[in-house]
Amino acid sequence: MMEIDTRYVAGLEAPDTDGVFEQLGSLLLRSGRVKPSFVAGLISRETRYPTGLPVSGGVAIPHTDPEHVLEDTLVVATLAQPVQFGIMAGEPGECVDVNVVFLLALSGSDGHVDALSELVQLVQDAEFIERLREAGSEAELASVIGERFG
Repeated sequence: MMEIDTRYVAGLEAPDTDGVFEQLGSLLLRSGRVKPSFVAGLISRETRYPTGLPVSGGVAIPHTDPEHVLEDTLVVATLAQPVQFGIMAGEPGECVDVNVVFLLALSGSDGHVDALSELVQLVQDAEFIERLREAGSEAELASVIGERFG
């Protein structure tokens, strides 16, 4: 998998996509990995280009433009309750319930397409995604990812 810093959040409680973005964005902002504009960038981009995928029980790969990012980071998060995301390349208003999120924060536009392509392939492995859903802690999430990528 991509050689970038990975963070893990298990059982995130959020009412909607904006809540997911605010909480995960705050985590990255506090650790100095993104600029204060990151969350607004995520929300704006998600409105125009939804990132929900109706595969493996519902997964999303939100990301935003490189100008909002200081350090390349991937956040792997599971949600306590599903949240509706618009479907990537779907009809306007078409949504999918998501409870696994791969939030990408990439500082260079070069890596966006490769990273997205790699993640889209990964999320189609239903067994792997189910193992992430079942992880009860950040350490378990890290272990599942580590087993897959060494």
